[in-house]
Amino acid sequence: MLNIQHLHHVESYRLSRVVWYPLGNTKWETRMSESVQTEYMTFPKSFSMPMSNEGFVLTSQCAGRIDEAFVMESGADFLNESSIDGVVLLRASATQKAELESNTGLKLFENREYELPQLYPLDMLACETADEPFDGSNEFKFIVVDELDKPVLGVAFIVEHGLMFSKAVYSNHLGEVSIQFGLTVMRILYVRPPENYWPLLLRGRSHSNDPVVIRLTAIDLSKHERYVQLLGTPLADDGLGVKIAVIDTGVARHVDLTAVKKRYAVSKGVVEDDNLREPDWHGTHVAGIIGCSHEEVLGHAPAADIVSYRVCPAGKRSMSTADVVVAILNAVAQNVDIINLSLGFNASDDAIVEAISYAHSSGVLVVAAVGNDAKGKCSFPASVSDVVAVTALGRGEAYPFGSSAALQTARATSGDFFTPYFANFGQAHVGCAAPGVGIVSTVNESGYQAESGTSMAAPIVSALSATLLSRNLSNLGARTPERLNRLRDMLYTSCTRAGFHAESVGHGVPFVR
Repeated sequence: MLNIQHLHHVESYRLSRVVWYPLGNTKWETRMSESVQTEYMTFPKSFSMPMSNEGFVLTSQCAGRIDEAFVMESGADFLNESSIDGVVLLRASATQKAELESNTGLKLFENREYELPQLYPLDMLACETADEPFDGSNEFKFIVVDELDKPVLGVAFIVEHGLMFSKAVYSNHLGEVSIQFGLTVMRILYVRPPENYWPLLLRGRSHSNDPVVIRLTAIDLSKHERYVQLLGTPLADDGLGVKIAVIDTGVARHVDLTAVKKRYAVSKGVVEDDNLREPDWHGTHVAGIIGCSHEEVLGHAPAADIVSYRVCPAGKRSMSTADVVVAILNAVAQNVDIINLSLGFNASDDAIVEAISYAHSSGVLVVAAVGNDAKGKCSFPASVSDVVAVTALGRGEAYPFGSSAALQTARATSGDFFTPYFANFGQAHVGCAAPGVGIVSTVNESGYQAESGTSMAAPIVSALSATLLSRNLSNLGARTPERLNRLRDMLYTSCTRAGFHAESVGHGVPFVR
């Protein structure tokens, strides 16, 4: 939830709503001073065909370029040279920026940092910050157990009050949780198991001196909602011969994610192998929706090759303009066919727009989540022209009682299906729709979790696009802008609105099987 003439979250990832500021400044307003330095990045004026050194370096032909000596000569600070030839990070004042642009003919783009609120799940409506646990005199005690009454370790408890969310408090080895709260009633309490149990949403929890027992429902992989009526049944060879880039929080080495052929980490514009063992769950969940090999949770393009780009630092939910841009450009250099962006921002970002435009000019289909802000417009970069912007659908009576998926509010309904209130919408903005409520997919190294958000809908469309491309490779040919346009047209032509209005689902839900 998570642009290039600009670059949102949500679980968000949804990445949902984000707060951004120029790197090097504590506040956006401080840019009023000419002496204040802002972090910028260069963007090559033009590229040759992407090839070289295992795809790490994108060969470029620039009418002008900026190197370390040139930056230092101007009085600006040289920060780093990216893995993409022609992309440089620097810090400069407004005057130095103008001088560098004048002398090189290159435009300098702000390298913003996007803070993704630590919200669980990502389908919560956005708030500007994730607050510290609320202090108070009332102690709320819980014991969390499984269906056999065994305590469950590491379950996150998050309190919502108004537009504020507490940071998570986790259950100990006895399943015990204690939360201090200033009021005698918790309006909403989110209970988030790390894996293999359905997340819960509890309302109106009252203060009590005795611990309240919360019993979790295990995820039954043989019975979870697969949305076959809308999507058809995935086949083992769906997506064969197609390569998909997942630009996200990284992908864990899950036993059922053999489709992930390469994992990269992008930091300060540099692309390296990603050796992080336990990345944030979001990217792993997204990758599993595309390529999980488990027969009961089979991905929608299990034969496609996945390339993961982690653009969030270890232990953080934040990302920079430069790292998203470099991930996109490197993905093009790696000859991917489709880029999935289950992330979003509430402001456009010129450099990301440029990178997406370059991907399009290279024949790469870009798919992005519309965001989870309950707004009648897409978040960025789903709002970029020609990006396939994906909203979410759910199915009534398909999820366990009390689960957060079962308690999603419907904006519109058609038969058994509904559009969730959290999903952004609008006929002029949404490209298509896919299931995004109670989606079971991979987390950690062997677990599964049910998540909701447009972040879950986008990879379904990426995977269906891969299946469509795989079955038409001989007709569509090599990766070109013409192939991209034909593939996008084929995708939209395959859609059915399933009784919904275009404002809710765009062209509708792709049916390619």
